[in-house]
Amino acid sequence: MATPLNPIVNQVVTKLPFSYRRDLPWTLDLDFNGDLKMVEDIDAVNQSIYAILSSSFGDKPIEEFFGANISPLLFENASPPNFIQYEIKRRLQEAINQFEPSLVILSTTVDSQDISRNIIRVTIIYILTDGITTGIFDENLAIFKR
Repeated sequence: MATPLNPIVNQVVTKLPFSYRRDLPWTLDLDFNGDLKMVEDIDAVNQSIYAILSSSFGDKPIEEFFGANISPLLFENASPPNFIQYEIKRRLQEAINQFEPSLVILSTTVDSQDISRNIIRVTIIYILTDGITTGIFDENLAIFKR
């Protein structure tokens, strides 16, 4: 039997298929019944992406190498001119591929115009491994030297 291909990215799908997904929210808000509001579907995936991208190695003692580890790049020499932007993009893609098995990245854009203020804008367009559901992660990330 042939390995299925994702028709949008023409890539072998080796990750688990996406089904209904629920995660705990960071805000711990309650619904009208007094129960914890859960983060679901694309919102849960985007919350997971944010956690991955904003984490540095050593932030999670149990998983020492979890995250994109962007903060060490803050004080790197920015020569050649696009090195920092390229390296951030590479680390983001690598971390998402490793820690978020429910999606395949279609495109990644990193805007580092505010890097002097420790802010980068990240836009990731992705498709879930069900081959149908697409999502967009578009956030400003504040990065700090740890």
